[in-house]
Amino acid sequence: AYEKHLAGDYYLIAVDTRQEMSVSYRDSNYRNTYSSVISDGLYELGYNEHFIIAKKYKEIKDSLGRSTYTYDKNITEYYIVPVDSVNTRNKYWGPFTKKEFKRKRKEVGIPDSLQFYIRMKNLL
Repeated sequence: AYEKHLAGDYYLIAVDTRQEMSVSYRDSNYRNTYSSVISDGLYELGYNEHFIIAKKYKEIKDSLGRSTYTYDKNITEYYIVPVDSVNTRNKYWGPFTKKEFKRKRKEVGIPDSLQFYIRMKNLL
C-alpha cells in the first residue's frame, strides 16, 4: 500500500499497484474514510496548498460504460482539484484537453510555478 499526503484532506493512495494510484479525499468526519476523486490512468500530478493538478490517460470503457481497466495512452486528460473549495468532497474540474487546461488554470489563478512533478512510474 502507498499513501502520501498532498494538501488539505487530499492524499495520493494506492492499495496494491501503481495502476490503482488515485487522488483521494479523506473524510475526517466519517471515520477517516477515503473517496477517490481522480483515478484510473493517473500518471502525473503536481500540487501546492491550494490546487492539485493531474494528468491521466483516457479510460477505455465497454459498451455499457464500465471500465475495461485499459487506457488510451494517446489521449491525455487534465484535471484540477481546488483544495480550498468549501464543497471539497469529489470536487474537481475536468477532464480537459491541454488547451482547455491551460485556459482554466489561468482563469483560477494557478501559478506557473506549479508543474507536474510527481510521476506514478517512480512510485511503489
